[in-house]
Amino acid sequence: MPAERANADKTLTLRLNASVANITINRPTRRNALTEAMWEDLKRWVEELPSNIRLLTITGEHGVFTAGSDIRELAKLSLNDVDRVFRSIELTARTIESLSIPSIAAIPGAALGGGLILALSCDLRIGTQRARFGMPVGRLGITLQPPFLQRLVRILGLSRTKDLIYTGRIYLADEAWRIGLLNYLVEDEVGLSNEITSIAQKILAQSFPSLVAVKENIARLLQLNSAEVTESWIGPDFSEGIRAFTEKRRPRFPDQS
Repeated sequence: MPAERANADKTLTLRLNASVANITINRPTRRNALTEAMWEDLKRWVEELPSNIRLLTITGEHGVFTAGSDIRELAKLSLNDVDRVFRSIELTARTIESLSIPSIAAIPGAALGGGLILALSCDLRIGTQRARFGMPVGRLGITLQPPFLQRLVRILGLSRTKDLIYTGRIYLADEAWRIGLLNYLVEDEVGLSNEITSIAQKILAQSFPSLVAVKENIARLLQLNSAEVTESWIGPDFSEGIRAFTEKRRPRFPDQS
């Protein structure tokens, strides 16, 4: 892979700098919205990263991360083709998540819809005060499927995810940082560049096998279905506990002295 490459219309750029790969989205006329071809290019580039790369960063130019998928493109497609685009977004996000190396989303501005999913597919997120996050699918008649929702729930929790989608809410940078949607918050794009460099240096100074192990084991952990109830709700102390509650006294459990 060459040290620098661009897609056909130069809206995506990949730069390899020693052990770091940087992907930049640059489509200012459409707020960095990604076409189907751009999603596919992004996925392929991530899959083809050289073995010496230890860190991936993804960012956007012109004060925007990405407004998500190009809605104008979607409007021209059949319903089956639109569904295919969303499958492409999911495959791209999953490819980034499946990387053995750490990944960082550097977010100078809006990350909406598919752009939010792209940001969530990265391990860490650094944003400026202009960062904005939203999932405005309700007014577009888009139904979010479990993989998209799972990413949102893992970071935001159930209630915030529902609020985000039910109301079309937009999280501003300060609140995004408070709730953990952003790991780091900086003032502007100069600060963003400096913070990326600082975080990258810290990551590259760690044991690479240790970082790989963490990613692999977290992936295994998230694959476990913890939502199932495997044991009875009723424990051996239930009868005494419920009786003590109704009698307004402290329970006397058998194992207490």
